[in-house]
Amino acid sequence: MRKDWAQAMQGTVTNCRAAAETPGDKYGHIAPEKLAKISAACRKLENWLADAQAKQASVPKYENPVLICTEMKKKNQELAKMADEILKEPKPAPPEDEDEDEDEIS
Repeated sequence: MRKDWAQAMQGTVTNCRAAAETPGDKYGHIAPEKLAKISAACRKLENWLADAQAKQASVPKYENPVLICTEMKKKNQELAKMADEILKEPKPAPPEDEDEDEDEIS
């Protein structure tokens, strides 16, 4: 299961990073600082995973594991939730045409 969770985490990181670093029309309205927060969280999670995997590789099979699936699941969900909170920010309403308001007054 450890390998499956590592792949799931990498998938979450890839998706969140893509949304943050190439927002396009869908997420272009979100402040760059907020998108940078997602990118930083992705880097932090990747670094944690790489470090934990390296430590796990050096642990003999008869000892307690360093990299635990429940912890991986928790960190994966935390990143997804944080990114979702930022990315679900609605687009601002388009500005109303001032010409239309003037026509109605006349």
